[in-house]
Amino acid sequence: MAYKTTNIEITKTNSKFTFVGNTNDHFELKKCLAFFHEKKCTLTQKALDFLKSNIFNEI
Repeated sequence: MAYKTTNIEITKTNSKFTFVGNTNDHFELKKCLAFFHEKKCTLTQKALDFLKSNIFNEI
């Protein structure tokens, strides 16, 4: 499974997530979270923390 946007690429291989890229685009990160939620995918806490910290770090 993979998720790719202009600034983010996330791949899942054997239950391991790999993040590549960098973005301050909160909308893009939220779409990424929604994608994995829709796929009923269990993200690790570390992955969730990474995504959430990048979404909410400027609020």
